[in-house]
Amino acid sequence: MEPVPIPEKLPILTINNEVLLPGAPMKLEVASFTNQALMKDVLTKGLKVIGVIPLKDELDVIKKEDVGTVALLVRISSFNYPQDTVIVMTIGLCRFVVQEVLSSTPYPLAQVELHKDVYEEEINENVGKVLENLKDIMLPVIERIGLLPLQYLHHFKDLMDNFPASYIIDVCIHAINASFEEKLKILKLLDLRERIAFGVPLIMKFFGNESDIKTRLYPSRSLPNFPGVSVIKFKSSQGKALQRHLGDSDLEDLEQRLQKANFPEHVSKIINKDLEKLKRLSPYSPDNAVIRNYLEFVVDLPWSVSSKETLDVKAAKVLLDIEHYGMDKLKKRIIEFLAVRQLKTNVKGPILCFIGPPGVGKTSIGRSIAHILNRKFQRISLGGVSNQSDIRGHRRTYIGAMPGRILHAIKAAGTNNPVILLDEIDKLGSGGYNGDPKAALLEVLDPEQNMHFTDHYLNVPFDLSNVTFVATANSARTIPAPLYDRLEVISVDGYTSVEKYHIAVKHLLPKQLDLHGLGPEMLQLTDDAIYKIIHEYTKEAGVRSLERKLAAVCRSVAVKVAESSEDTLPYIINADNIEDILGMAPYYGEEILTIPSHPGVALGLAWTGKGGSLLVVEAKRVPKSSGQKAKLILTGLLGSVMKESAQIAFNWVRSAAYQYGIVKEGNDLLEKSDIHIHFPEGAINKEGPSAGVTIATALMSLFTGLPVASGLAMTGELTLQGLVLPVGGIKEKLMVAHRLGMKKVIIPFKCTKTLADIPSCVLDEIKIITVKTMDEVIETAFEGLASASNHNLLSSKL
Repeated sequence: MEPVPIPEKLPILTINNEVLLPGAPMKLEVASFTNQALMKDVLTKGLKVIGVIPLKDELDVIKKEDVGTVALLVRISSFNYPQDTVIVMTIGLCRFVVQEVLSSTPYPLAQVELHKDVYEEEINENVGKVLENLKDIMLPVIERIGLLPLQYLHHFKDLMDNFPASYIIDVCIHAINASFEEKLKILKLLDLRERIAFGVPLIMKFFGNESDIKTRLYPSRSLPNFPGVSVIKFKSSQGKALQRHLGDSDLEDLEQRLQKANFPEHVSKIINKDLEKLKRLSPYSPDNAVIRNYLEFVVDLPWSVSSKETLDVKAAKVLLDIEHYGMDKLKKRIIEFLAVRQLKTNVKGPILCFIGPPGVGKTSIGRSIAHILNRKFQRISLGGVSNQSDIRGHRRTYIGAMPGRILHAIKAAGTNNPVILLDEIDKLGSGGYNGDPKAALLEVLDPEQNMHFTDHYLNVPFDLSNVTFVATANSARTIPAPLYDRLEVISVDGYTSVEKYHIAVKHLLPKQLDLHGLGPEMLQLTDDAIYKIIHEYTKEAGVRSLERKLAAVCRSVAVKVAESSEDTLPYIINADNIEDILGMAPYYGEEILTIPSHPGVALGLAWTGKGGSLLVVEAKRVPKSSGQKAKLILTGLLGSVMKESAQIAFNWVRSAAYQYGIVKEGNDLLEKSDIHIHFPEGAINKEGPSAGVTIATALMSLFTGLPVASGLAMTGELTLQGLVLPVGGIKEKLMVAHRLGMKKVIIPFKCTKTLADIPSCVLDEIKIITVKTMDEVIETAFEGLASASNHNLLSSKL
């Protein structure tokens, strides 16, 4: 090969944390302004060689006597995402020493002196033998571990045959992926003997330590065991033998794993076909990594690996009682589920879906089921997932294709029969042009179909029939009907104050004491303090806020314990000093709302995804504008259904006004004034039909001038005929009524059956009144007020 002409004045490219050595190839990413300015001149002026100098720090500058490498530019490409970057493929030609820095803008330009042994043809005979042996050993290594793409490998061999033997030590140091400091020292050693003295021990260490090979070699490749002998003593014949011995051990290992895997027959055919294709592909082909990743994923799937299931219904009952307080209805259904599995192991079990407010233990119940069954547990969070590929995976034709979350979870579990919790299934996105993930779940959750579930990435059926799926949701409203039909819904209701107290004492407080390094001898939280936290510092169906408040108490006490002596222990926190830690109670005095002291105010009960809540309804007569028709005014951020309920309630009151003696025959309630109905907490959305009874009661109170009975709350949908229809969330509504100290609650007669699920402590303290018509509601709310059919007409209050 003819020497490459190298000018005395070289434009300099600076690089950080990397060293280009003579004879070695390197891909350089050019992103700095000065280096990009140099690349612009390279392209416009057609420069073939540049100088490359490594710098330890970006702030370092080139100075006299710096050592660099003349680089032959092989290929230049560019892209502009995420920032403008130029990719330069180079090969080091020789060393140079900077004699003078001629300029620094727009890029460094230096007067250089080429190192004298660049084209030295005669070197010491012993040194020459060492270098030739290294060349015989390392050329196969360079080829096998992929230092260059195939299109450059042939040219690189030609360069090595024509380059002087002194280059081989630099190439070897590059090939073993030496550290930046080691490469930099090799570059600065201008004497060939010093380079050999420093470099050969590094190479010997590399070959002589198998664990070092695995950690320092390129991540995508590994080498077989090398004998721990001196490289200097290797002969050319040994180099050829080593070349035959070299192979892609990763591929061999993968092939062995595929052979040992117990694939179904239809899968084995496809896997063997892809494996043969992989063997024929070049290591540098883009398809190589795609097929290899696919085969590695396939072999990692637990096709025939199952957890040994343990089923003991008695032990399950004990475990559920230990880990969860209350939740009797849910525990009963789980025990039934386990009992059936114990009697018939191959039964296709239902897909249980726990629906309830946040913080009531839905997720932890799923984990307990896995514990009871002695199965692996995996949780898949579906909140916000809007792409069906998250469920089914991406096809391998896409760049960066990945399997879906279902198979990912099974792979992570390592068994084909884990318990997989599909968390927040009601919060799946709509999908749009990315496909509907809710529809993709239909196949996953259908026992008749999921034995042949096909992930787009895997592209072969995988049996999901052994997987136990459990789903959770806060509300069933956003679950599509076809998906809902595949689920067995179990309501997980909020906790009563008593249940929260026991959960705090048995689970939450011991957990927080342990997390904060405290013990019972350091902190004692009295019962009245716990109940005060429950009633005045939290307003939730679950216990998450309660746990956070207990954590705040523990943190405060931890500071006191760390600052004081043991003589002051234990710290006793009671209802009187709890405010010193938690501050003013945000919900103190909420019970005042339960006393409607003015006519036109009635108390209803509402239900949301967070549990029950109090709904206050206020009605007022407002003078109408002169010359305008009177109207009904509704405020409080109401939904369309609730507005219709208010209109129905008002029209019923108008139709019954004469019957109850509110107006004289032929008169109308809207003759003299507008009617304004308001629902406080106007920033909160309110929707649903269950406020109809409450609105009608507030209007009757307004027009009769009688306040509603103290301590009374109500719920129910009203029709124009005055019938009271059933509504949902009865347990949650009664819970909040109990928490607020209500004495009586009116519910629809058709909701009587739901009382069986209400804790006895609630039923003992609240009088439940079931009604079929609005007349019964009026009679209860106004202590005997009835229609004219039974009593004399009242004087009009208008």
